[in-house]
Amino acid sequence: MDIMLEKVQADKKDILFRLLQYSLYEESSNDQNDIGEDALFKYPWFEHYFTEEGREAYLIYNSSRYRLIERE
Repeated sequence: MDIMLEKVQADKKDILFRLLQYSLYEESSNDQNDIGEDALFKYPWFEHYFTEEGREAYLIYNSSRYRLIERE
């Protein structure tokens, strides 16, 4: 199995955002992050991964299947 690590560029931000929504949904019963009227969960720091120095977002995938992995 080949595992790939890819820094998220602007053209893949939408993929990362959709994967993040799954994670926020899973955690919503624990952190009371309610779904908004736009049917999305709020995550105010998302754009910071593309604008702040020292923050980076990566996609980890194998055979074109993406995985969302959180660093603790």
